[in-house]
Amino acid sequence: MVDVSEVQAKSSTVTVTNGEEWRSAIAKAFLPMTAESLPSTGFFGRIDAIDTDDFSIARVTSMPQNINRTALACRRTPTDMIKVLIQRRGSHRIAQGEHRTSAAAGSLTAYNTDVPYALTLPQEFCADVIMVPRSRLKFVENAINDVHKSPLTLEYGTAALLSQHVDQLMTRTDEIPTDSAIRMANLAIDMLAVVLGDVATADRPSGVLLDTVQFWIRRHLADETLDPSTIADANGISVRHLHRLFARANLTVSTYVRRERLLRIRRDLLDPLLDRHTIGSIGARWGLADQAHLSRLFRDEFGQSPRSIRNGAQADNN
Repeated sequence: MVDVSEVQAKSSTVTVTNGEEWRSAIAKAFLPMTAESLPSTGFFGRIDAIDTDDFSIARVTSMPQNINRTALACRRTPTDMIKVLIQRRGSHRIAQGEHRTSAAAGSLTAYNTDVPYALTLPQEFCADVIMVPRSRLKFVENAINDVHKSPLTLEYGTAALLSQHVDQLMTRTDEIPTDSAIRMANLAIDMLAVVLGDVATADRPSGVLLDTVQFWIRRHLADETLDPSTIADANGISVRHLHRLFARANLTVSTYVRRERLLRIRRDLLDPLLDRHTIGSIGARWGLADQAHLSRLFRDEFGQSPRSIRNGAQADNN
């Protein structure tokens, strides 16, 4: 029997006591996939989730099993989502393409859901699963492949901070108001991007400098005059060096600035606490005061106008 209790408007708990219902529950919570080798008796599975239109974070607790996302499922339900697995208890093995990866508790793995994979969970387990659009991690895509091949330990540094934040969020979901939970979940995605950014820059001599420059840019997105010259001067490098720095990461300065601004504007448009703020004021807050220009950029990036995104969020909240 499936027991679904709404904790908050965008939070839910699903408890399952047989294998067939578990297959349905994981397909609904994540993506179409199959679960095999489930115990015939005494089965238990639970999913605690925070779900938004953009991404989801879920804590999954269950019995040993094999999960497969087949080539047919990938063709029928294409997606541009990245799945991040934070193993809390137990272990897992992932086979995807030519890669075979094993990970123990206290590790983080990332993989592409648009490519068939087989996930083996040989013991009772608990794991936090983050489903996030590739576009939210656009500038750290190489790191996703690195973490897929070699899981990341969560014992220290930014990875430890991410692990602690997600753990507290999922442990205390029923204590947190919906709006606050969504804000904290968004923070988790931003922290994930930082963690993957650390991985992406770890082996590049210029990695630390690039990370420093990008951090400075993110703190000055509201400045309408933000341009390569301003950025270079503030960070003590030449404009030419700045462009080379971004080129090594397959980026351009203007693309990075524009993308970071649009992501923050989109986040604010989806925030019910900011409903009273006009689209123009939110755009200006992040350095894009021209509404016509903002609308064109939104359509190019997200396929929707700012107003459509806000109206959709308001409809979901009513």
